Amino acid sequence: MADFYYNPLTGERYHLYRPFKHEGRQYTRSGATEETFLELGFVPVTQQQRPDSRFHYVVGPDNYGFFTTNPKPLGPIKEELIKEQRSEANRLLGSTDWMVVRAIDNPEKPVSEEINEFRASVRSICSGRVDAIKATTTHEELEALVTNPAIIYNSETETRTTNPQPHLTPYPYNPTDTEFS
Repeated sequence: MADFYYNPLTGERYHLYRPFKHEGRQYTRSGATEETFLELGFVPVTQQQRPDSRFHYVVGPDNYGFFTTNPKPLGPIKEELIKEQRSEANRLLGSTDWMVVRAIDNPEKPVSEEINEFRASVRSICSGRVDAIKATTTHEELEALVTNPAIIYNSETETRTTNPQPHLTPYPYNPTDTEFS
C-alpha cells in the first residue's frame, strides 16, 4: 500500500481517506481511495525507510518517497551516545541503590551477592559499551554498533545466536524486577 499519492502535474500529495480538492471538484473522505487516485493519474508512492536521525540530518521524503541525508559530526554523536549509556547504567543501578544505603546503615542487612553481581555487571557492560563507541572511526561503524541486534533469531531452526557483527552488549536483567522473574 502506498504511503501517499503524488500528482506530478500539480506537485501535490494526497492521502487515503483524507478529503481533497482536485480540478475544482471536492472529494469526501470516502472518495479519497486508491481507485480514485489512480483514476485521476496520481502516482502511488511508498516511502523508503527513514534514515536514523541520530546519525544524519534528514530531509524528506521527496515526492517519490526518498530522503536526503547528510552525516552529523561524529564527535557530538559519540558524546550523546556515551551520555545515554551512562544514564541507562545509572538508572539500572538506581533501582538497587537503596539496598547499598541500607547495608551501610545496618550492617546486619548486607547487599546480597546476586545484587552485587548485578551492579558489577552493569558497570562493566557500561564501560564496555562506552569503549566500543569511542573506538568507532566512521559513521557506518558507529551506526552498525548501535543498531545491530545482540541476538539473531533464525526462524527456520527456531534458534537464537549471538550476532557476529559489532553490537552493544545488552544490560543484565535486574534480579529485583518482578516483570522478568
